Amino acid sequence: MLPQPLASRARTLLAACSLALPLMAQAGRPLMVDDAGVNEAGAGHIESWFERGPGGQRAWTVAPVYAPVAGLELGAAFARDTTERRNSLRLQAKLQFTAPADDRCYHAAVLGLAHTQGRGNTPGINLVMSCPFAPGTVHFNLGAAKPAHQPSAVFVGAAWEQELGWATGHVEWIATQRDKPIFNLGLRREIAKGLQLDGSLGRQAGRTLFSVGLKQQF
Repeated sequence: MLPQPLASRARTLLAACSLALPLMAQAGRPLMVDDAGVNEAGAGHIESWFERGPGGQRAWTVAPVYAPVAGLELGAAFARDTTERRNSLRLQAKLQFTAPADDRCYHAAVLGLAHTQGRGNTPGINLVMSCPFAPGTVHFNLGAAKPAHQPSAVFVGAAWEQELGWATGHVEWIATQRDKPIFNLGLRREIAKGLQLDGSLGRQAGRTLFSVGLKQQF
C-alpha cells in the first residue's frame, strides 16, 4: 500500500490526466476520439449517457450541441460524478475548415474549457482530421489540455468507424501524456427517426470502461 502522501499525489495525478480528455469526452457518441464533422446550420442534437470513465469514476452526462451557422458547432456538457460527488461543465466550439468529401480528408479544430467542482478550469485544444478509408472512415486527434495547478498534457487519438448494416461500429485508441492508453470499442444504431442508441466498452491499465447512451437529433 502507498504511504498516504504518495497515495494522495497519485490520486491527484490520475484526476489531472483524466481531465486531459475534456474535448474528446464530448466527441460524437459513442466515440471518445472526435471526428471532423459538424451539424448542418440550424441543426443540433442532445446526447445523454452513463459511463465508467478512465479514472474509474461513474458519471451521468447531458450534452446539447447546436450549429448556428455552417461550419461552426457550439456544445456544452454537464456531468455528475456519482463516485466523487462532483459536478463538471464543459463548453466547446468546433470549427470545420474543410467539408466532408468522398475522396479526401476533412479537418476541424476544437477549443474547449472544462470546469470541475473543486479542481478549477481545464482549457484545451484538439486538432481533428477525418479521412475516407474504405470500407469505413478514420479519425485522428492531436491536442493538449492544461488542468489547473498541473502541467499541460498532450493527447493523441485514432479511431476507425465502419457501417455494419444493422449498426455502425468503431474501434479507437487514445493516449494521454503521463497516463496509460485507452482501447475502446463501440456501437451505435438508430432505433427511431432521429433517435440513436449507443454503447462502448474499453480497457485502460487493467480497468474496464463502459458507457451506454441516447442521442436525439433536432
